[in-house]
Amino acid sequence: MKKDYIFKSERLGFRNWTKNDLTEFAKLNADLEVMEHFPKTLTEKESAELIERFQKHFKNNGYTYFATETLENKELIGFVGLAFQEYKTEFTPAVDIGWRLKKNVWGNGFATEGAKRCLEFGFNELNLEKIIATCTEKNSKSENVMKKIGMEKIGEFKHPELKEYPEYEKCICYEINKNVWVLNSIEEKSKFLNQIRQPPINIQLPVPMRKNQHNYKNQPYIFRKSKKRIETLFSQLCDQFMIRRNYAKSFDGFKTRILSKLTALTIIQHINHFIFKRNINNLKIRIS
Repeated sequence: MKKDYIFKSERLGFRNWTKNDLTEFAKLNADLEVMEHFPKTLTEKESAELIERFQKHFKNNGYTYFATETLENKELIGFVGLAFQEYKTEFTPAVDIGWRLKKNVWGNGFATEGAKRCLEFGFNELNLEKIIATCTEKNSKSENVMKKIGMEKIGEFKHPELKEYPEYEKCICYEINKNVWVLNSIEEKSKFLNQIRQPPINIQLPVPMRKNQHNYKNQPYIFRKSKKRIETLFSQLCDQFMIRRNYAKSFDGFKTRILSKLTALTIIQHINHFIFKRNINNLKIRIS
């Protein structure tokens, strides 16, 4: 079945939530390792309520913590997305970026890839000026993702919604603004282009030498003949086009002169070769 993704990254698709996502999402929220840095796991009912909040947030704001799937097999692997946070701290209200993925897809770079794509969506499509990200101080994996996507740490705080859980209350906050993101994007693209750019090819061509020059070496006949023909051709063209004595009053006039000369030379060559069976190298040979 074709999925209607709001946007995609190289390997991931991002969409709104549906009721069909509940079973897989509930399994994710019941995993102890996935929920290691949260006060508790969630029941299926709590997961259903969370999906409803995500859907409502998307309806009101045009973004949410998006249901995230792999494009290869359309597997729901969790969420990556944006949410407006209003809890009272010195960093809020603000839009934050967050992620939660299945354990079996950890280590594939999906969190980083998805977060980068969501930053792009937030700054380019939603015209946000800044985006923050938070996690508990012990959640080093999420903090590493924040660093990888170009965010910088701006402080530590006690989360007002985690007062009942002292072990999780102390959190850190990272931030990135649009200007920094643009510069990071340019730098990243520049590094990529430098990686794929082919090294310059060093081509060395021998400079033709005259017999009276020092260290002259006799060249093969075919080379000498080709060189002579090229020199003669350019000399004749230069003379025919009167490039050194350009009497045209404008570039259009000069262009017309060159085109007319080329046309005349082409006609002469055609007549010499196909009608009179003459040597095509004799550019100035008479038609009569």
